[in-house]
Amino acid sequence: MSRHRPRGFTLIELLVVVAIIGVLIALLLPAVQSAREAARRVQCVNHLKQIGLALHVYHNNFGRFPSNGGVLYGPGANYEDLSYMVSLLPFIEQKTLYDRIDRSLAEPERTIIDGRPLVAHVIPVFLCPSETQGPTLPAAENCDEPPLPFESAIGAYAGSVGSQQMDNSYPCNLATLVGAGDPDGDGQNWFGNGSAGYGGDVSFGGNDPKKISGVFSRCGWSARLADITDGTANTIGLMEVRMYCGSFCHAWQGWADARAMWYATTAPINFPTCANEDGVGGPPGRIPYSEGCHASESYSTTYGAKSLHPGGANFCLCDGSVRFLSENIDYPLYQALGDRHDGVSVSGRF
Repeated sequence: MSRHRPRGFTLIELLVVVAIIGVLIALLLPAVQSAREAARRVQCVNHLKQIGLALHVYHNNFGRFPSNGGVLYGPGANYEDLSYMVSLLPFIEQKTLYDRIDRSLAEPERTIIDGRPLVAHVIPVFLCPSETQGPTLPAAENCDEPPLPFESAIGAYAGSVGSQQMDNSYPCNLATLVGAGDPDGDGQNWFGNGSAGYGGDVSFGGNDPKKISGVFSRCGWSARLADITDGTANTIGLMEVRMYCGSFCHAWQGWADARAMWYATTAPINFPTCANEDGVGGPPGRIPYSEGCHASESYSTTYGAKSLHPGGANFCLCDGSVRFLSENIDYPLYQALGDRHDGVSVSGRF
């Protein structure tokens, strides 16, 4: 009786099998990537919820939200001082770090703790796992100076100064992007409630609540819940941000420095100012004025909500709930969500 040995694969058959496996991998890869991004987005939302809860605990203790400038409220704030995120440290299980800050220093954000400045400490809950640029960035004290001898730790979340006047529209005329529905026709300060320039810097009337659209200002003022007359469920408190997409001498200062933390709804969500992304050239943090609204110092477009989640970004409303808003949201509606006292009804519209 003859025995038949199994026939081996021919070269062509092997190539076919390899091709089929390659096709299956190519089909599965997007699904795997999508699942991973979904998991990262869930973690990002959880971080934002934690910060939103800390914001309310702080309010319960002090009667208002924390402010930029190292003081709770009033004159004497310095926009180069501690950011409002520093004030939240005790309420996100970082009280030991908070208690070691030396407030007698001219720049307490550079207190040396465990061998490095406070601004260089990476706080996990302040990070979004979708960020690809790493947890730190080189920063400079001033725009015409070389980088500092340490890198600043970034934050992926910031309080909202609302629909605010962010700069003098140079090098960007925001109205060319969003229309001129605001009082002075430059596309900023949509409802006329955010007239304090540069996000509400104290030197531009930053501690006058009538000139601040949102619940934070660049320095000198922060809101009480009673100041949010549109309702906490209808007003943005916190937003996702990407410091990499701003100026290396401002945004890159990191979560602990007030200069880096004056973000607004003025910029359209995910407007491209990120070097080497979405067709925007470099160098990172120094995109020149010639690039107009994409320039690193175009504050009306860089200091806005940005994320690496496809299609939009996460926001924490002032009631503590977290919502994902589309980057295609109607711009006047987005400004109404940013403004705490515009009187525009947004219920059921987002």
